[in-house]
Amino acid sequence: MTVLQEFLYRARDVNGQEVTGIIRAEEIMAAANRLRKQNLYITKLEPAWGDTKNKYNNSGFFDRFNAKVRVKELAVFCRQLSTLLAAGVPVLSALNVLAGQTGNKYFQKALAEVINKLQSGHDMAEALKSFPSVFPAIFISMVEVGEMNGEMDRTFALLAGYFEKEDAVKESIKTALIYPVIILFFSVVMIVTLMLFILPIFVEILKEFNMELPAVTKMVISFSRYIVHYWYLFLLVPVGIIWGWSVLIKNYHFKKMVDGLVLRLPILGPLLIRIIIARFSRSLADLIRTGVPLLQALDVSRKIISNTVISRVIENVRNNVRQGGTMAEELKKSTVFPLMVTQMIVIGEKSGAVYQMLDKIADFYERELDVSLARLPAILEPVLITVTGGIVSLIVLAMVLPMFNMLGSVNY
Repeated sequence: MTVLQEFLYRARDVNGQEVTGIIRAEEIMAAANRLRKQNLYITKLEPAWGDTKNKYNNSGFFDRFNAKVRVKELAVFCRQLSTLLAAGVPVLSALNVLAGQTGNKYFQKALAEVINKLQSGHDMAEALKSFPSVFPAIFISMVEVGEMNGEMDRTFALLAGYFEKEDAVKESIKTALIYPVIILFFSVVMIVTLMLFILPIFVEILKEFNMELPAVTKMVISFSRYIVHYWYLFLLVPVGIIWGWSVLIKNYHFKKMVDGLVLRLPILGPLLIRIIIARFSRSLADLIRTGVPLLQALDVSRKIISNTVISRVIENVRNNVRQGGTMAEELKKSTVFPLMVTQMIVIGEKSGAVYQMLDKIADFYERELDVSLARLPAILEPVLITVTGGIVSLIVLAMVLPMFNMLGSVNY
């Protein structure tokens, strides 16, 4: 039996219109002859996947700084791949087309390697496992099941929906933080301007009167001089703190302590819990819907959660399920998951509609998250204004008090 290869072609028809597509033939000359018989003038003809390793390996120096794949890029990739597969385009051809379209060189090279592995006879899930920094565990697990049940287009449609929701949450968080960050930036600029430019001029004026300065004024002046003479410390200290944090956070016990404290913070804690419950419920629902075994689905969902406290709870749930118990039994023991979540999972487990209930939980907490993020600027704004106002008031007080003392001594 003759093995047909696929070739990408670009040609012009008898009317001069450009035509592109994929043609199958034994070899490239046979493909060219078939195109000529269709009265097409060939301008380009090459193997559909060709030497992809070299084709996408010409990344420049600055592309090294783009060595990551964003959630939005994964969402677009999955949506487009699902559409191509549903239209009947072979996997290799679809991947080659998408690899040529993406502007991310790092993603492009990863896809090229995946194509080469597929040509070598590897399964797609096996090929994806070589790039854990590009394709997360949920991606690989769902593709693995999609290959087994022959529903790759549906699998990638589900993955597209999952990553689109992930991206929407990230964009909502960014949007909510833009206004507070702008306020914080201008507040810092204003305080630094007062301390470094306005206050020194005022100090020079006070020196001419040779008067005793109030304690507040002395403190603010000393701090201003400290900033002027040791400004480099204000750059080195944050760098040192960030480096120290990056080292300490790798320690499991330290990270567990920090994660527990974060969950108990007044504003950030409830917000983070909503994000985690939404992510956990959505990922677990999609994995179960695709056909991933429950134990494997729980393990993948656990790896998605970066908070060690909640990750440990999910690990306990998984162990309980392995021993013949239910998810709800272990979730009830946790103080993190609300009663509503455990009750809905109980109903889902009893009715055999677990992923449907998880979908409803995810939908609810995503709506709650949207409301919380919409309120966040209104909560942070008065806090930032109060703190900034307090610091500015202290500086102004340090400048005004000597003037009042001077006026009092003149009147006396």
